Amino acid sequence: MKILVTQSNFFPWIGFFDIINYSDCYVIYDEVQFTRRDWRSRNKLIFDDNINRQKWFSLPIQKKGQYLANIEDISIVSTSDKIMIVNKLKAAYGNNRFWQEIS
Repeated sequence: MKILVTQSNFFPWIGFFDIINYSDCYVIYDEVQFTRRDWRSRNKLIFDDNINRQKWFSLPIQKKGQYLANIEDISIVSTSDKIMIVNKLKAAYGNNRFWQEIS
């Protein structure tokens, strides 16, 4: 039996889904300390299919008093921030031929 144990990532790399597919059991290990300035809460978006136009995109997360918090205890600040996330994704990938399928 193949077991995958991993921590969460904001927009995981494409090979991540191959690993999940290859595994018999998938476990999200989120009972560990949240790491700041890491792939847990940020990633790069590519604009206009131009690899040179990459921009960092960070989730607006609750930080105050959460320095030693576990991954499972971290949350996005507000509903309006969730709307902002969708709008940024649409700006980056809205012209993609698969955008309608996933939105």
